[in-house]
Amino acid sequence: MHDPSVAARPPRDVAVADGENPDTCPVRCWRAWREADALIAGPAFLPVDQKGCLGAQRLGPTAADSPPPGPPSALAWT
Repeated sequence: MHDPSVAARPPRDVAVADGENPDTCPVRCWRAWREADALIAGPAFLPVDQKGCLGAQRLGPTAADSPPPGPPSALAWT
């Protein structure tokens, strides 16, 4: 896996082994995601806005740090 530069740390390549359970293995999930979207180059994960429109730039390093803005009752966590 290629880990891009974040917070002044240089980019690096990191080996990630397959998980024991095929249903929960992040490596197999990544391969399926990559094949389904025919990803060859560029960011793997792009932002999606409230209307479901896909963004053009990659997610930043803090993209999943907090829930989306709005009242908690509007969130549909399942």
